[in-house]
Amino acid sequence: MIIIPEINAIYIRIPFNEDGKLTNAIMRKYPKARPLYDQMESDGIPTEYKHYEKFAIIRDPISRLWDFYSAHRNDDASTFSLEIYGNDAKQYDFNNWLMLNSACIPAEVNPARTRDNGTLFGYNDIIHHIPENRKSQYFYLMPTQNLSNRSDKKNETDPKDILILPYSHLNSIAQTLGINDDVTPEYIYGPVPELESALVKETILPLFSWDIQLCEDIRIAMAAADKNESA
Repeated sequence: MIIIPEINAIYIRIPFNEDGKLTNAIMRKYPKARPLYDQMESDGIPTEYKHYEKFAIIRDPISRLWDFYSAHRNDDASTFSLEIYGNDAKQYDFNNWLMLNSACIPAEVNPARTRDNGTLFGYNDIIHHIPENRKSQYFYLMPTQNLSNRSDKKNETDPKDILILPYSHLNSIAQTLGINDDVTPEYIYGPVPELESALVKETILPLFSWDIQLCEDIRIAMAAADKNESA
């Protein structure tokens, strides 16, 4: 989650969405911007920033999980993240990892830490403690699901307040933010493997039905908009 005071906006980041170039460009463009949390769902927006415009980027869920898995299998993630997810990623192939990974961010609030390159992480304060291979992007973007035992329910964010944008249009999103840098991700892990069995498909895909449907809805809406512009 990145607070951008200069434009009264909040970028709700979803882990391993291949948005590193965009994030770095935002931090360069807006010197007052700061990563409030390392990982946190939209529930965690502080009260004083509730009035800010909120946006997020959604990605095809299986492609995202392939990058998540590959980064931990190849030791390309942070030391902290590898300590949590690395063992399962190294133990299983991708299809088995989708089914069997049980690792997730621990329930306790983790103190701010220093990244491997010397920059500072924000805090972790995850509300929905679900292994990433079973955690729809819904849980990062659509709050108010399991907050009955929280004292800050009055600070809930209305999901309609979050502008959800397509991963395929990162450069257009950057330009809207006044950023002219190329923020196209560098793909380093190759094509996403096929889901190998009916069991994997029947178990995993329903967990991400919200993600899949929203990505399709966005694709259809953008195709219609492009058609109208060319008419």
